[in-house]
Amino acid sequence: MSPIRLDMPAALRPKRRDWFVAFVGLALGGLLVFVVLDVLYGWSPGDTWGLIFGGLATAVMAIEVLYALRRRLLLKPLNTGQAWLQVHVYGGTLAALLVLIHIGFRWPHGLFGLALLLLTLLTTISGLLGVVLQKTVPTTLTSSIGVEAIYERIPEMVADLRAQADETIKGASDMLQRFYGSHVQPALAGPAVSFAYLMDVHTGRERLVTDFKGIQSFLAGEDKTRADQLQQLVTRKMDLEAHYTWQNVLRGWLLLHVPLAMLLVAAIVAHIAAVWRY
Repeated sequence: MSPIRLDMPAALRPKRRDWFVAFVGLALGGLLVFVVLDVLYGWSPGDTWGLIFGGLATAVMAIEVLYALRRRLLLKPLNTGQAWLQVHVYGGTLAALLVLIHIGFRWPHGLFGLALLLLTLLTTISGLLGVVLQKTVPTTLTSSIGVEAIYERIPEMVADLRAQADETIKGASDMLQRFYGSHVQPALAGPAVSFAYLMDVHTGRERLVTDFKGIQSFLAGEDKTRADQLQQLVTRKMDLEAHYTWQNVLRGWLLLHVPLAMLLVAAIVAHIAAVWRY
């Protein structure tokens, strides 16, 4: 029998088939137990099995918290950063499912219960969004514009492009000098975050080509060469700016996911304390 193929978009394709299969198996097993018990005996979060699934969800979330300490906890079977990441991704999704089973796939009673459920779902969704971003953004940028850049070095690289442009324009005609001041210098300022790059990493290229074509017809000799060099420099700057924008998106995602996760942990502790007390 030929192995099952996972034909799906790259952003959704699991890196480790064994982790994916284990996750699916645990998820289906939990759902099967819930369905059987719910049909036979009914279901309540406070009953034995409801508490068991609530405890399992808490245990998995506790492991999720340890992800922040992964570099100090490289022990078998979690002896690599990738293994910890797989546990974090699949464990977080599984924990959310266990929470839903714990409450019997019903709306919880009270505002606190509702807030806890929403925090669980939002944290899980934001985590999965991060997985998609981290899988697609670097590949898309590299394949689309063929440039790789370290985020912290991008301002330095843009400054270097400006210095090259200032050197290139030396000795140019008055017309090219004016064009440089009105079009090239502003284009080389930055880098700046532009949401247009989120829609199209090649945004602004057509306008750039049009601007340079418009000046090229009035230039001759070395000025034409200078204009070509300036166009290449501006294009490279736009590539770096696309990187800068998308890498800011990735960093912004952390500012969404991490606070949600911290609030969720605090809410879980409060929930356990309340259940334990009463």
